Amino acid sequence: MRMLLILAILLGLGGGSANADEYTRKPQLKSITQGNITNTFVVGAGSWAEMVASVQQLRNIPRDKDTEVLLSLTLKEKELPPIYLLEVARRTCETNPQQAINTFVLATTRMRFDALRCRDKSARGGVTMTLRSLQMPTCANLWTTEHMLVAYENIRERRDLFDYSSSPWWMCSHGMSAVMAATNNKTLERDDWLIPEIEVQAAERTIRGMLRRNIKGLSEKLGK
Repeated sequence: MRMLLILAILLGLGGGSANADEYTRKPQLKSITQGNITNTFVVGAGSWAEMVASVQQLRNIPRDKDTEVLLSLTLKEKELPPIYLLEVARRTCETNPQQAINTFVLATTRMRFDALRCRDKSARGGVTMTLRSLQMPTCANLWTTEHMLVAYENIRERRDLFDYSSSPWWMCSHGMSAVMAATNNKTLERDDWLIPEIEVQAAERTIRGMLRRNIKGLSEKLGK
């Protein structure tokens, strides 16, 4: 029961639909030192660091609670940042590798779309850092090139690929602009960190092009 309460709290924190108030952000910095290395992150509601920490805490919920965890994450798929789909993939890859990698590709594709919606291009590095922070070696060993190709083909056909309401701030907060704003105690408004609506369709086309290139590359690798 305690673990499920933690789940409810984490998912409550992990929301972040793009409403008017959500666009105003006042980033803050936190430094963590491990040995001789000090890492500095933007923290606060909906930040990249908060999202990664939240998913890491979800990983502490025992696997015998998979049913409850997966149901909660699936029901809130379009409300939560796509980083949470990585946990769905992790918890299903051993029982259904194809469905799990479908979910993984959906997660990473939406993560890249979130990054493209940030004004600060340095935020795009957050995609790689997310995957490094939440590695899934067991799943990676189960997934084949065939699995990957099917996943990309399935994602390409999804009409709801961009149909989710969570804010891209979590990814944008990984960029240097957010770090500098925190350093200078600056409040960010929508136009400071988010691209104009008129540019969103171009971001969608970029993602569609990435999917086509990945499908072509995987097909060639398989000799198709």
